[in-house]
Parts: sequence; C-alpha cells; structure tokens
Amino acid sequence: MNEWSATIWASLSAMAAAIVISFVVLLGSMARESANVMHEQDTAIEILKEHRKYSPYDGTSDLFAQDLISAIAESGGYPVIQVYTGLSSPDQLLTWERRTSPLPSGAADPFSVEELTGKFNDKFGNLLDSARFRSEIIRDANGAVSIIRFRRQ
Repeated sequence: MNEWSATIWASLSAMAAAIVISFVVLLGSMARESANVMHEQDTAIEILKEHRKYSPYDGTSDLFAQDLISAIAESGGYPVIQVYTGLSSPDQLLTWERRTSPLPSGAADPFSVEELTGKFNDKFGNLLDSARFRSEIIRDANGAVSIIRFRRQ
C-alpha cells in the first residue's frame, strides 16, 4: 500500500514541476516577444527622428548660407558636411567632420556659429547675402546619413 501512495505523490510532484516549468517557459517567451516589439518601436522612432532631422537637406534647392551654417553647427561633424562654394579657388570644397583629437589650446571651435559666419563672409565674398545652395544626402550601405553635400547654384 505504501508503494502506491509513494507513486502517486511522485507523479503529482512531477506534474506540478512540469506545470511550473511550462509557466516559466511561457513567461520567458512573452518577455522576449515584448522586448522584440519594443525594439522595433525604438528603431522606428529613431528612423523617424533621422528623417525629420535630415529631410530639409534631401534634394532641396535655394538654401541660404544661414541654412548651411545651421546644419554644420548642429551636426558637430557627423554626418560629414561638404560645401562646394562654386568659386575658382583652392578653397572650393569646404569639409566639416568630427575631430578625433582635441582642439589645440586657443583655437576656435570650427562648429561655432561665429566661426562659421566669419568663414562664409570673409573668404567667399559675402556668401551670406548672395549665394544659394542645393543639397544632397549621401547614405552609407546601412542607409544611415554619412555625408550632406551642398553645392552653390
């Protein structure tokens, strides 16, 4: 008689353990699915933010130099900003990209609005008043914006 009761208790314990393990597996799969949904939502939000940030420069024409200065100052060097001034000089192509080393002491920040305004005014014949630019966005293999290129019209 003791054999039957021990067998019944053992089978009940095994069934209870199976139920507990099933619930743990079910909760784990629900948590994984929830994390995947949240990751997809975060990715969609980041794509939308990038689109909103860079869409004003995607194939736009008649941009003022002030628009370029804003884009350069906001980018901080990433993505790389290239400006073709349209002038026949060695400084026809201006490039702003993220620095890998710190600025030398006493050097002006190349992304400050004052520095950018001075560069556009002094070197290129008062571009702030007269020049218009068209823009182009270049994406890398993953679809991320890597270069914003401005050309003088």
